[in-house]
Amino acid sequence: MENKITRKRLSDFLSYEWIFMIIIAVCAILGWELIYHVSSVQLTTGQTFKYYYDESVLSVSNSDFINELFKRNTFSYDVIRLNTEMIDSEKNVLASRLTIQEGDVMFTDIKGIGKTEKVNGVEIPVSVRAKAHVDSTGYLMYALDDMLEDAKTYLRDNFIKDGQEISIANIDDAKLERTFRVRMKNDNRFRKEDQIKKGILAEKVRIEKLIESVIYFEEFITNPTNEDALFKYTKFEQKYQVSTGSIKDTYKEWYDEQEEKIYGINIGVLDEMGNGVDATRILQLRQPENVGDKLSKNVVLMVFDFKNYQPHLQYESLSFVCSTIQMLLGQ
Repeated sequence: MENKITRKRLSDFLSYEWIFMIIIAVCAILGWELIYHVSSVQLTTGQTFKYYYDESVLSVSNSDFINELFKRNTFSYDVIRLNTEMIDSEKNVLASRLTIQEGDVMFTDIKGIGKTEKVNGVEIPVSVRAKAHVDSTGYLMYALDDMLEDAKTYLRDNFIKDGQEISIANIDDAKLERTFRVRMKNDNRFRKEDQIKKGILAEKVRIEKLIESVIYFEEFITNPTNEDALFKYTKFEQKYQVSTGSIKDTYKEWYDEQEEKIYGINIGVLDEMGNGVDATRILQLRQPENVGDKLSKNVVLMVFDFKNYQPHLQYESLSFVCSTIQMLLGQ
């Protein structure tokens, strides 16, 4: 039988078999996609850490700040990607980003705090951007004192020996291993037992770091000398003060149900207090509207609350806050 390929045979083959060839090609592509999907690490919400510069806090560059964060081992092994974004005032995408939990912390401002202005002949407080973020019903800003208490509960429930105080010495290794195996059971990095054992060691380092952050931050916010560095606010107070008509009564009801909490760390105050890096330099701040002021003045660091989506990695934000404080204080 002659098997020689001729132009006629090739033409006949392509005429009748082209659909079959396309099917084979599509199956091959889908096969490779499946292999890639199965073998690759699918990042969860918490495994990508993202911080924002709000539209009123302009930064020229991030490299120095990022380098300092990594020098201080700010993030655990389970944070795989670090992103940052500067919000554009002409095209503010923050709300849409946060609807898909894309964000962890933000540098914003408290300019205008304590000031008033006349609107239609009535004296009302100047709207403060940080307060507006707290009052937003589209996403949640995390009160830092609440975050601290939630982090302590998380540690006690999953890693600390029952009935013992939170300390590195009181980590329950068996409890830690059980928690790790449950939460990482679908993670492609930890399929084999030797990978799991290495992961447990890395997990212990993560928990030790969190314990250190919890202890440090509690000492920081309870120290009276740091009072000015804490941005405290009662949610819905600004909404109530600037509203008119029937909606004002609604905000008054909401406001009356709240209590004052710590919603941010004042970067400008830390800059004045510390002997660490200069905040304007490390954050590469550029605020032309504040000519005459130190550029870090009125800048505050705030945290988003997505613990329902990232229950184990929400507190990487606490580590970020602590690293930033220590960076500016020279600790």
